Amino acid sequence: MSVLRVKTIKRVVALLLLSVILSIIPTKNVFASGTLSVRQENITYLFIVPGGGFSSCVLTVTYREKYTTQGSSSIFNERYRTCYGTRTYVTSIPIINLESVTHRNASGGVLASFTSWAAYPAMFSPEIDFGFCQVNFVSKTYAMTTTNFALLNYSVYCSGAMVPTIPGSLQLSLRTK
Repeated sequence: MSVLRVKTIKRVVALLLLSVILSIIPTKNVFASGTLSVRQENITYLFIVPGGGFSSCVLTVTYREKYTTQGSSSIFNERYRTCYGTRTYVTSIPIINLESVTHRNASGGVLASFTSWAAYPAMFSPEIDFGFCQVNFVSKTYAMTTTNFALLNYSVYCSGAMVPTIPGSLQLSLRTK
């Protein structure tokens, strides 16, 4: 079996394990039903560090919104942001910064900003160099047919690199019907 295939299998197993862990999270304010919305990315970031070679980071960022329904509304009462990956470097370590999450309307106007996050336990496979999960329990209610969306901005920074900061973002529709 090739090394690439083994790494791919290990990453899939790690992702499945994380999904199982997050699916058993207790829910606050449960009404008739609950569903989880998920969006994630797997991206390789490569930094050129003059006099220091290269630094790289293979990053997975996952954003989840837990919601319940009541009548024609969705109540978003839990959100999770998870980040994990591997880093290869000689002189400069890539650093990941997850910024606050916002709920926005279709025009991009900010409806809510979630700045207070608590650490949430998470397990990662041994091949993962770093990882963390954070949770926020602020409740927001929108119509099930809303055009609002959640936006998580993040950046990867590598000190001394020719281009030291690379931004990224995840966008998740909050429409549930």
